[in-house]
Amino acid sequence: MTDFIEPVLDTPSAVPGSKKQLRADLILIFVTLIWGSTFTVVKGALADTTPFFFMAIRFLLAALIFVAIFYRKIFPLDFFSFRAGVAVGICLFLGFALQTYGLAYTSASRSAFLTSLLVLWVPFISLFVEKERPSASQWGAIGVAIAGMWFLNRPETGQLGRGDWLTIGCAFFLPYK
Repeated sequence: MTDFIEPVLDTPSAVPGSKKQLRADLILIFVTLIWGSTFTVVKGALADTTPFFFMAIRFLLAALIFVAIFYRKIFPLDFFSFRAGVAVGICLFLGFALQTYGLAYTSASRSAFLTSLLVLWVPFISLFVEKERPSASQWGAIGVAIAGMWFLNRPETGQLGRGDWLTIGCAFFLPYK
């Protein structure tokens, strides 16, 4: 006889075999595939243009489409929302600028991995903003991510280059978006 205790699942959507859970998992896989493939697409686009021109075109198109679809929800805009939007926009710009410029100097796979390190900053941001200390599992995840970074950049495979450092910089700004 074992002392195994089954976990209690309060919501039907949390049941592993449910249709909602399967749908959520498939959407997450799809979004991850799209996110990962953008690094290769952007790397290819940078062969024909500069990082900042590419970003200008990319975000101008996104802004025009966004305003066309959500114009009535955007305006009127109060001062607090405008100020918050500017702060988030600055962080988003710095994150994407560093990532795109860094991608011009490093591989798409390294850029994707180093960008994903943005999750390392979330517990520290939470510590300063919410006064909430990182949990043991968060510390463990931070350790695993740092180990992954070491394996990616250990001395016998090369050092962190210019593009890698720029991408690490992007990982600092993107969690604020």
